[in-house]
Amino acid sequence: MEDLINQLRALEPGYKPSDQTTVHIQDKTLLSFIGAFAVGKTTLINCISAIDDRFTDAVGFTTRPPRGDESDYRFIEHNQDNIKQIISKVQNGEFVNFSVHPTTGYVYGTEPGDYKSQFCMLATTASSFELSTSKLPFKQVKPITIVVQPELWQGRISARLGQQSDIKRMIEAKQSLEWCLASDQTIFIDNSSLDIIKTSKNFIDLIDNLDDYDPAPGKKVAQDMLGFINSH
Repeated sequence: MEDLINQLRALEPGYKPSDQTTVHIQDKTLLSFIGAFAVGKTTLINCISAIDDRFTDAVGFTTRPPRGDESDYRFIEHNQDNIKQIISKVQNGEFVNFSVHPTTGYVYGTEPGDYKSQFCMLATTASSFELSTSKLPFKQVKPITIVVQPELWQGRISARLGQQSDIKRMIEAKQSLEWCLASDQTIFIDNSSLDIIKTSKNFIDLIDNLDDYDPAPGKKVAQDMLGFINSH
């Protein structure tokens, strides 16, 4: 299995969908949601799509096991047969994008039918965005970084993990924050408020008026999150 995953990793840099795949997405904008775990990416995406039908969640597949009864992906078993089928589809350019998680090895991907509206929202990792997502032939591709005040983030982590430690996820969070802070393309969204509807409406207004965007407040929260990680 490890050899198959490594084969898939080798196909990720510079992946390009086929012309037949591209025709379905070239008039759409991809909003690529990047961020640490437990910052509320999925909740925010779901709320935005419920408020404005110009925005939809690109529900792709994953070989990651589901958490509880979640329905944010099409879940397929992480086994050799499925990985071989994924490799074949990658080689034929049938996916819009795909990624191998940098620490778990689980595979994520989307197909043309997953993109249904003017603004398509997709949760991803910084490494996946840099390797492939940023180069996809959408009309536009915009990296959206979701941040949360560190003290609130710590509470959300505790609620999800309890007393357990998740070193892999913290490493991924650190990598994502470092990449987003180094990028001049990043749009930072502070998801600290408990009023998710207000945050969602503010996000929609921001996308409609990007010329007025000020990255400084959100960037400061991202810096504080990175400082929190580095101090633990």
